[in-house]
Amino acid sequence: FSVNLSTNEKGGTLMMKSFFTLLFLIVTLLSNLFSKVISVPKDFVKIQVALDASSDGDTILVEKGLYKENIDFYGKKVVVTSRFNDSGDTRFIKKTIIKGQGDDPTVTFASNEDLSSALIGFTISGGEGSIGGGVFCSMASPLLKNLIIKENQSEKGGGIGLYSSDPQIQDVKLIDNRAIW
Repeated sequence: FSVNLSTNEKGGTLMMKSFFTLLFLIVTLLSNLFSKVISVPKDFVKIQVALDASSDGDTILVEKGLYKENIDFYGKKVVVTSRFNDSGDTRFIKKTIIKGQGDDPTVTFASNEDLSSALIGFTISGGEGSIGGGVFCSMASPLLKNLIIKENQSEKGGGIGLYSSDPQIQDVKLIDNRAIW
């Protein structure tokens, strides 16, 4: 197998562009082949530990239960989801709870996350912060889908706080969140 990368011959530039396009497609396909599903609590007891161990393209599948922690995506392009995502059963949203601990938002997206970073099918509660008690987005545009965000508090944006962000928000219920502004 040989590829002519010479630009001196007629059509050489086109051949070079085709080669790099093909190379890009192969690399993209191979990276998707190595995506994995990480199970919480089977593989990792905490969602944040699973996030830290994940690679772009992975899915973190969280079983129903109460997870007392704050999570930060740290720019990872991963999907964090409950069993709702594969079953369509809305009971998983109410029974898969991330309950924030301490004076921080329960969920943070603050490292240029885009729609490849997604949070799907959870109840988010117990968060506190100056901006965004439940979910805080700073210069990030993640996907927030099929969530119940309740009983969070902050100075601004009790349920969801946004700073220079444009998240896609679908089927999200905001219940009894408190903010000064």
